[in-house]
Amino acid sequence: MSKEELKKILESAKQIQEKPKSKMQSIIYDLIFFALNTGMRLSEILNLKKSYIRDDVIFYPISETKYKRRVYSQNSKVKVICLNEIASAIIKRVKNRDDYVFPVKWRNPNAIFHVVRKIREMSEVDDFIFHQLRHTTSTLVASQESLATAKMILSHADIKTTLRYTHPGIDEQKRGVAKMGEYFKDLQG
Repeated sequence: MSKEELKKILESAKQIQEKPKSKMQSIIYDLIFFALNTGMRLSEILNLKKSYIRDDVIFYPISETKYKRRVYSQNSKVKVICLNEIASAIIKRVKNRDDYVFPVKWRNPNAIFHVVRKIREMSEVDDFIFHQLRHTTSTLVASQESLATAKMILSHADIKTTLRYTHPGIDEQKRGVAKMGEYFKDLQG
């Protein structure tokens, strides 16, 4: 998603969260911003427990993630997700009585269907789906850090998957060639 589209989506989500008509609407802005800052899947976010978090790092049991649907080649029993300041602040701000971070009753990703449709209408970003946030995170990390870092953050088993998630726009390409120019500037004759 472009920065302009993302801004429209976030503004719409914030308006919805400020005047919620459902539990999901009361946390939608937080869910979207949390997804952008962690690269997590919606199902992982909805099922995230406070007991998985230690020192701004989530140690998510692999049995609770998408990995349960396939054989995982590493011996690791957890998916490690580092939290930045924004994601940590969201966790501290959101109040829930049980061990889950986000206070919803239905922890199925389909639970956001209606609120996403409302965001599409308000933002006029007609093709917005929640999973695009993961693609946006991948693109940003790959352009600012590296494709390998994006692979690790998204917990992809194969870098080819990360390549399918990464969609650098013209701004990312310009930054990339500018960095190359800086690197090779002293080699000019």
